Amino acid sequence: MQFIEAANYTKVNRSKVNFIVIHDEEFPEKPDSAESVANFFHNQPKNPSSNSSVNNPPGPGGSSAHYVVDNNSVVQCVKDEHAAWDAPPNLTQPHIGIEHSGFASQTREQWLDDYGKKMLHLSAKLVAKKCVKYNIPVAKISADDLKAGKRGICGHADVSAAFGMSSHSDPGEHFPWGWYIERVERAKNVYVQYLAQGKDGKTIAKSKVVRASNARAFLRFLKDNAEKLRKNLGVRIKKVRRF
Repeated sequence: MQFIEAANYTKVNRSKVNFIVIHDEEFPEKPDSAESVANFFHNQPKNPSSNSSVNNPPGPGGSSAHYVVDNNSVVQCVKDEHAAWDAPPNLTQPHIGIEHSGFASQTREQWLDDYGKKMLHLSAKLVAKKCVKYNIPVAKISADDLKAGKRGICGHADVSAAFGMSSHSDPGEHFPWGWYIERVERAKNVYVQYLAQGKDGKTIAKSKVVRASNARAFLRFLKDNAEKLRKNLGVRIKKVRRF
């Protein structure tokens, strides 16, 4: 994955992420729009309050996101452990912000045209990885859910409504949430790896990375490692999602 560092973000070294914020870029759907928006973040004047390493002259304002997605690529602009300047409050509500090509005014049909589907499939795979890594539920959450401290996936509009620190309405009222969440769930469950762990937690044997729907793979793993499993009492079989 390409990394183009944003000029403005806050280094916080966090290990917990509570939710994922979906944005639209307000930028046309082009094959290189992810790179274009990432370079926009990179080339912004550096705000004096930003502690990024980009060597830009100080200036007012500033914005960024952790990732930018178009129909053929994902570009990272801010590392997960840092706070991007995308949807305040960025420090007290740890989240990951993801920008998508297009406009909040788009219809559902426009979001789900050929370009949109390719982009949202890439995005869904990325979000699935983050949900697994940070144990985030694959569920659309509302402004009320955010205020109640629930974790999940939301739009910038939900963050604006919940905390009143921005007025953004993206990704728009016609963003295909049901379709998108279903793709995130599918991506989350595509591949797994089986691990056999002893009482001390050490891995005794592991399978290849296989499709979660491949039931025979689990039986083959047990058969191939039968001798190791017999020799180790209290073995625990663990299924880990992989990408």
